[in-house]
Amino acid sequence: MALTHVWSKGQITIPVEFRKRLHLEDNTPLSVVMLGEALVLVPFRTEGANLAKKFEKAMKKKGLSFEDLLSDLKDIRKKTNREKYGL
Repeated sequence: MALTHVWSKGQITIPVEFRKRLHLEDNTPLSVVMLGEALVLVPFRTEGANLAKKFEKAMKKKGLSFEDLLSDLKDIRKKTNREKYGL
């Protein structure tokens, strides 16, 4: 168990080992939840951010770059426009 203190303006320092494990960087928003007499800090991540991270991992796993994605999207747009509008 790590020990920290409450500083001026209610600030606390999260020990480095926890920050590293949770990938907390400067200005990472945290949700604060009170459970009985305990405070629980949880990294606030939107669903969009979670989805983006999963998507990024999947792209890396397949060896795809952002440029590959854009190129594929352009090809799909051309094909869709041809099928739908005859362009």
